[in-house]
Parts: sequence; structure tokens; C-alpha cells
Amino acid sequence: MAQSSDPGHFFQTDNALHESARKAAKRAKSNTKGDPITLPSKILAIAADPWGYGEDGEDGEDGDEGSVFVAEAAGTVKRVALDSKTITTTFTGPAAPLTSLAVSTRSRQIFAGCWDKSIWCWDVPSPPPPPPPPSSSSNTSASTSNSTSRSPTQPAKRRLQGHADFVKCLLLVNSSPGEKGKELLVSGCADGTISVWDVESGRKLYSLTGHTRAVLSLALDPASSTPEEEEGNGTDIDNNGSKGAVVVFSAGTDRTIRQWCITPTTGHPIAIQPSTTTNGANNDANNNNNEGIILAHETSIDAITFDTDADLWTASADKTAKCLSRAHNWSPELSLPHPDFVRDVVVDEEGGFVVTACRDEEVRVWDRGTGELRVVFAGGHWEEVTGLLLLERRRLVLSVSIDGTIRRWSLKARDLARAVEEARAVEDGREKDRDEEMGTETGKASLLTEEEERELAELLEESE
Repeated sequence: MAQSSDPGHFFQTDNALHESARKAAKRAKSNTKGDPITLPSKILAIAADPWGYGEDGEDGEDGDEGSVFVAEAAGTVKRVALDSKTITTTFTGPAAPLTSLAVSTRSRQIFAGCWDKSIWCWDVPSPPPPPPPPSSSSNTSASTSNSTSRSPTQPAKRRLQGHADFVKCLLLVNSSPGEKGKELLVSGCADGTISVWDVESGRKLYSLTGHTRAVLSLALDPASSTPEEEEGNGTDIDNNGSKGAVVVFSAGTDRTIRQWCITPTTGHPIAIQPSTTTNGANNDANNNNNEGIILAHETSIDAITFDTDADLWTASADKTAKCLSRAHNWSPELSLPHPDFVRDVVVDEEGGFVVTACRDEEVRVWDRGTGELRVVFAGGHWEEVTGLLLLERRRLVLSVSIDGTIRRWSLKARDLARAVEEARAVEDGREKDRDEEMGTETGKASLLTEEEERELAELLEESE
């Protein structure tokens, strides 16, 4: 008996059919929202290319117009030129999905965490001269897919092994400011452990335990670098005798946020000092001082990042993004509600915005001070958004998705105003469609004129 895997040959609910049709419409080539760049695989992470953008935020070295690195489920890292929408380098080696990226400007290397329980490392070559931008008549998918076969490949330099499960997140830190300190790579694993590696040798230095489930995000505490450290004197940052160390925050699926003192030789958790300014509920949550735990969410935390005030922003599967105040013992001072899991969050300091990525396929822009939702960049991605990258000097935020696209959203005032108007027009159209489907008075009025309604009423009376 013949068997088929075609979904069209199986029973599907009305909701499933509607969802398939919705995604097919968004997937159409005519969907140019966010000026998409289409890649051949699911995109799980994005990182800035520091050699693709100069220090002034304009063009990078060798005439490159600007590029980014993306990690794909196909097991490759791609360097993508943004203006020409082409792949300039493909980094090869892994045969499993890549979950995270970290770029070292000091050693000119890129690292990627992988499902194969290892961390892959490549030297980053100078970007080649980009090909001319695609013509307006050609679609972005064809342009990019053609460049895939022409783009040079870069084989892996090294593979770091030592984790017992998927590597979920990466962070590069210096043990002290400037070039004097040792460059360290910190990695978070699905088994709840955190490992610290020597970037120069690739040697694993030690592991830290504390999380009970997967570690999904790492962030360097900007307040752990002090003027005394910058002068080379060293500072006891955690009252535990650790000179010249840095502090790293971690978060994961066990819903906890933890602080760690990291040095080239050893690491340990940092206790959280009790607060006298928070309310009772937050005090109880934050008083796990011996374990150095912050509890601010009901479930998994997908991303954490610091703003310039050294406050901590979080994105969680409890459908909120929050700002945790350092001055108030990491109590939430702002909570941004979403309709689905929040996957990532970035802070636009210049514009005063917070941008979030959600599993509902949308990118949202919020007012940093009030928490007001300013605009939803809707209708672009047709699968969940997995990551964001802020290009602050260019006033752009990039989003990547399981749908295999990179999309660009402008944060300039005039472009945001235009996006707000477009969103209103879309919502007005949806409301009109709903009215017509429900047979409301508005819908009925558009079907019959006043004379036709009078004739219909007379016919009904005669039939009685």
C-alpha cells in the first residue's frame, strides 16, 4: 500500500488549514517587509561583524559595506553582506545545528556553540569585495542562493570539546580591561553547567555548577570593570578576595538568574545582598543570597542583556520582557507583556526604545521610560523570531527567524511614524473583515441599499 508524507493527504483541522494558508501568504515573494535577505536554512543566532563596520559605524575595511554573521540549523556560519544581500563567506565543519555565536576582535576569531556538544572556532578572513547589489527586478532569495555556491568557504580552525550536552550560549570576556588580561570564552550548556575556556590555547579551564536546567543566556556585568581595574590595580569586586575578576550573569530554563565571579584560574557564585527597598514578594525571591539567585520570572529566561545604566533586561517564556533595577536589588521596575514567548531583547539607548522578538513572529518597539508599545513590525517573518541585533549608529534593528530570513527595521523617527500608520491601516482592514464575517450592521449596510432593504421587508411580510 502506497504511503504519503504530503500534509495535504491527511486530515487537518480548520485551524491548521487556516494557519498553513496564513504562513503561505506571508512566505510569498511579494512579502518585502523588512527588506528580507533569504538564506537556505533556519537562522538560530546573529552577531555583528566588527570588521564589516568601521569604528565610526560606517563602511568597514576593504570597502565592505557592512555585514553580519549568522548561525544556521544546517551547521554553517555565514557572513552576509547587508547592502548587496550576498553571502561573502561560509564557515564550514559542523554537521549539527549551531545555536549561538561569539566574535573575538582581539584574536580575530568567531566561535559557535553546537548541538554536537562542542564549540567550533574559525579564523575570520578579510571580507572580499562584495558583488554588485541585486537589480530591482531580481528577488532576494534567488540573489542570495546564487551567491551561496560562489562564496568562499572557511574550514574550522579548532573544535573545543568538554560539554556533555548541547552548547546553548557563548560569551567572550577579558580577565582585566585592555590587552593585558587573558581572553576567556564562557559557554552555557543544556545540562546546566557553565564552562570557561582559554581562547589562546583552546584549553578548558574549569566548570561552574548551580543551574538545574539548561543555561540559555550569558551577559557581562558592565559594573564589574572599575577605574581601579583599568589602572591595573585590581579590585575586590565581590568581597571574596578576587582581584581583577569580572562578573558574568547567567539565565536559563530553571527561571533563575545567577551571578558568577570569573577569573583565569577559578570561578564561583556571587551572593546577592539583601534589599531593604523592595516589597515583600521580591524580597523573598531575592533573599537566596547564599546561592546568588535572582528570581523575576515564572518560567524559562531566553535572553539577558545590560543597558548603559547597568540595569538588566530579560526576555522570558512567561510572555514578558522585564527591566530589573540594580539600585533596587534586581526588582522588576518595568514589565512588557507579550502574546507569546519572548525570545530576545535589545535596548536602543539613543532612541529611548526597547525592541523585543516574540514567538508570534513579530518584532515590537517599546518606549524605554513608560513601557508603552510604540509599534509592531508585523507581517514580515512567518515563523518565530529567534534573535535581534541592534545597529545603533545606523538606527536599524535586524531580526532573524526560523523562516530563514534576515529582516531590517528602521528606528528612525520618520520610519517609525510610517510603520505606525501602516499598522493602523492593517488593523482597520482586519476589523472590517471581522465585521463582515460576523454579519454586523456595518457589514449588512454595505450589502443592501435602503430601497433594497424596504423591498426585502415587503416580501417578508407577504410571505407571512
